[in-house]
Amino acid sequence: MRRFQWFMMLALLVLGCETKVKTQDSCGDGFQDPGEACDGSDLGGQDCVSLGFHENAGAPVCTAGCAFDTSACGARCGDNTVDVAHGEVCDSQQLSANTCQTLGFTGGALACGADCDYDTTGCVSVCGNGVVEPDEGCDDGGTAPDDGCAADCAVEAGWDCSGSPSVCVIVRCGDGVAAGDEACDGADLRGQGCESLDYHGGALACREDCTLDLLSCEAAGRCGDGARQEGHEACDGADLGGATCESLGWNGGTGTSLSCEADCTFNETACEANGRCGDGVLQTPYEVCDGDLLPNTTCATAGSFTGTPTCGADCAFDLSGCHDAVALSTGMSHGCVLDDLGRAFCWGEGAYGRLGDGGLANRFTPVAVTLPNGVAFSKISAGGSHTCALGLNGIAYCWGYGFAGRLGNGAVTDQSLPTPVTMPAARTFTTIASGGAHTCAIDDLGRGWCWGAGGTSQLGNGGWSDVSVPTLVSMPSATTFTAITAGFGHTCAITNTTAIRCWGYNNSGQVGNGTTSNVTTPAGLNDGGRGYVDVHAGYLTTCAVAANGDVYCWGHNNRGQVGDGTFENKTSPVRVQMPAGVSSAKVAVSAIHACAVATTGALYCWGGGDDGELGMGQGLVDARTPSLVPGLNGVLAVDARDKGTCALTAPGKTWCWGTNDLGQVGVNVPGSTFHDPTPVASP
Repeated sequence: MRRFQWFMMLALLVLGCETKVKTQDSCGDGFQDPGEACDGSDLGGQDCVSLGFHENAGAPVCTAGCAFDTSACGARCGDNTVDVAHGEVCDSQQLSANTCQTLGFTGGALACGADCDYDTTGCVSVCGNGVVEPDEGCDDGGTAPDDGCAADCAVEAGWDCSGSPSVCVIVRCGDGVAAGDEACDGADLRGQGCESLDYHGGALACREDCTLDLLSCEAAGRCGDGARQEGHEACDGADLGGATCESLGWNGGTGTSLSCEADCTFNETACEANGRCGDGVLQTPYEVCDGDLLPNTTCATAGSFTGTPTCGADCAFDLSGCHDAVALSTGMSHGCVLDDLGRAFCWGEGAYGRLGDGGLANRFTPVAVTLPNGVAFSKISAGGSHTCALGLNGIAYCWGYGFAGRLGNGAVTDQSLPTPVTMPAARTFTTIASGGAHTCAIDDLGRGWCWGAGGTSQLGNGGWSDVSVPTLVSMPSATTFTAITAGFGHTCAITNTTAIRCWGYNNSGQVGNGTTSNVTTPAGLNDGGRGYVDVHAGYLTTCAVAANGDVYCWGHNNRGQVGDGTFENKTSPVRVQMPAGVSSAKVAVSAIHACAVATTGALYCWGGGDDGELGMGQGLVDARTPSLVPGLNGVLAVDARDKGTCALTAPGKTWCWGTNDLGQVGVNVPGSTFHDPTPVASP
């Protein structure tokens, strides 16, 4: 009984395990069931790319029928549109206008594969027609074996075929023919050389293993090897060949600012910050000018008298267009200079035509003297109301007030332009001097000639009459002149023995012979036979520089112009009390003051200074002994006029000071008085 009960229980358990749960697929339940592509938002992990589209341009959508709607996915292979951007060359029936023939086959039918690439299985190739078609490795025009191109137009092993029709050669190193993967073979370098391999030179060779031997090429070098090869490379890597921004013409940057490009040329970008000479931009402090940029610079500021400076190729001033004043002379109320081209320029009072520009007007800045055609001057001298100059050929010209015949042309009429002097027959002049109303010169034989007013015997011919053409001075026997100076009414000259002889008006002892009587012919000084190197006759005073550099003066001394510390007239030369140790080279004297140029280029003046004649500022009126004129260096020449002084400094700049009521200072400030040296304006 108990055994039967266990049997019944076991049977019931077996029947219970065989009972099945019934399920039902339903589209729209939001679960992807077997047989459904998708269901609602359950896309089964698919996107456009996994569904075969080129990209996820959008997202697939599940339709009510549990199928994908891929209209937002974009292009795909198989949509009958050739999508070149995604690598398709064809698509379904779209072959992009190609055929088997356009692809190089003999004929047949071209199709598009499922991968949107051409299916050429339907195209026909003709092996042996001498044309290498796309599916042929070679085609030598035949189908015989063992010639490198097999009967099926495949390249046979051990051969290399090229060209169409194919030419095949056996690949064997050492046969002298470079074939296959041989870089070379013997002398066959496949047309290569060191240069074609980007080396600068050398001789390319082939090794026994048919590889290139580059040793000779490498010796010549190449761009990129880190070593700069002169003549081929500007630089190579870190090797700049010592070049810097500056050596390449740039204004700034440091040596490390310059770098080298991959093609072995300089990268100058970092150098460009400070520019370079010639870029038309002024970069200071590297340049003082650039192109047309010459800031605040004129020939005058550069120390010359006239002209126009330019900027040189090195961005330094080119002063070749500037011209220096080389000679200076002042008259009673006007001044003149010569430049290094022999041109004359004058300024100041213009009455009687003394400025030589063809007019009579006063000029407050220099004007060019109208020179005769082809004439250049070598000397110039401004007198009381006239001016004279020497041409390079030794012919004299004068202009201005003609009264008393001082112009030397045989007439007494005024001339506003340079007019030739009636020269002595077969003679030329070497120097010329204009006085108050007379003129004197020295000829090429060393003889003195004078003309003009002779009322005080200043012509030295023994008479008292005016003369309108040059008249020979009564020279002492065996005497010649080396220098001559004409004062207000007297004249002095240095002889061939360095002695000084004077003649003419002598009311204050200005002739220097120890008397106050007029002298009609050259008379020696009462000086014990001293030698001199320079002499200047003023209004009633004369000064000279002795051979030892001492300065001596004599004559009128009402304002201390003799320079000996007194106000007494001197009929014989007395030594000027120059500062200790000062040696002089040139001297000039006017009515009430005198100046001397020291051998150091300094200038000293003394005498009356009411109108700024001494150039020492407004505080100083008179100076019985010489005082240094401040602010002037490198003085080459000096001349004293009535109520003023002018000086010439190296290399050729002109300065004036004193009264300027008629333009005597040479600056356009009418009516002013200048107590300090002032640059004369450029013409």
